[in-house]
Amino acid sequence: MALRERVVAAVVAAGRPQAEAAALFGVALASLKRWLTLWRAGESVAAKSSRPGPAGLFTNAATLAALQAQVAATPDDRLDDHCRAWQKATGVRVSRATMGRAIARLVWTHKKSGS
Repeated sequence: MALRERVVAAVVAAGRPQAEAAALFGVALASLKRWLTLWRAGESVAAKSSRPGPAGLFTNAATLAALQAQVAATPDDRLDDHCRAWQKATGVRVSRATMGRAIARLVWTHKKSGS
């Protein structure tokens, strides 16, 4: 039996006060009240499964290699320039934040060349 079900059972079946059951099981009283509301409505108190978000763009080796080649070809470009070049090459629009994280993942140091 999961923790949520045990806590609800302690209140419903054993007749413990809500505050005592919450302290005994180390859960927040507000959470216990929410679980009891679900139980009384005939719904499951089990945790909902999390839904994974979209896969990141720069997570596979081939994409990172393509980005590495782009950055190596134009090391003095700004993030905006790299975003535009990536969109032109792949057709995928990338934000400055995503491009910055991807370039950081490459362990690329940004040092302007020239004088």
